[in-house]
Amino acid sequence: MDILNTQNFLHSKKLVSQLVAMSNLGADDVVLEIGPGKGIITEQLSLVCRQVFAVEYDKDYANKLIIKYSGSEKVCIVSEDILKYRMNISGEYKLFSNIPFTITSDIMTKFLSDNRVQEIYFIMQYEAFLRFCGTPLYQDSYKSLLYKPFFSMEIIHRFAPSDFTPMPSARIVFVHIARKNSFDISHTDLQVYQDFLSYLFMAKGEYFSDKLKLLFTYEQIKRIMRQIQITKQSKISDITYDKWLQLFRIFLSFVSQDKKDKITNAYRKMLASQSTLEKQHRNRSSKKEW
Repeated sequence: MDILNTQNFLHSKKLVSQLVAMSNLGADDVVLEIGPGKGIITEQLSLVCRQVFAVEYDKDYANKLIIKYSGSEKVCIVSEDILKYRMNISGEYKLFSNIPFTITSDIMTKFLSDNRVQEIYFIMQYEAFLRFCGTPLYQDSYKSLLYKPFFSMEIIHRFAPSDFTPMPSARIVFVHIARKNSFDISHTDLQVYQDFLSYLFMAKGEYFSDKLKLLFTYEQIKRIMRQIQITKQSKISDITYDKWLQLFRIFLSFVSQDKKDKITNAYRKMLASQSTLEKQHRNRSSKKEW
């Protein structure tokens, strides 16, 4: 599938300058840009940031940008697939990008999992953002629950379709994703939290109480239902982030080790399952274009 055909480009330098001004980017920042295209965002980032790495999939666009910035010490143009690219720096960095919409989930998963990423400014589809931000804008999902302990997310600008070429049919927003100063879950518990979420999302059962039976005793489930205020008819989509945090802390403190062992490697299995589904979706989308 041609990634370029899935990207809508901004055409106003004034608007891009305003977007950069809305961010916290400054003279000390190293910034990664995904899919610069003709470089309208790259140019503005280079005026503000210490160094800009712009990764472009399309070789024609990349070659033109390489020539344009051949004498620049601040801008590095990389001709590569962003999903295969690895930032060759040891320190922290930020992202500012108008991302290709069909690989949004892959991009978010990759960079939200990189401990060096401190802030993200993405131009992206509104519906895709909802899946990652969850409450209060939308119900919490597996994706939002996975990253909420470590990141805060907000919309800072809403675009008009005419801001882009070609004009998109979907709603597009400019979002800010920032790493929290104080995490809701410790680094030592990260793997357990990922496995815990994944195990329960994959567990059989229509209702949340059915899924809990695999890890908690009958008496524990009764207390949990009272404490986090859920019923036997509550579904997994009804459980908000704050309730998940309470449930996870109960799991850590009161569940026996043999039941804790049940969730081992659940996160890895979930990633493998999602990767397969997303590849199938992209393949179907590619066939439709042809």
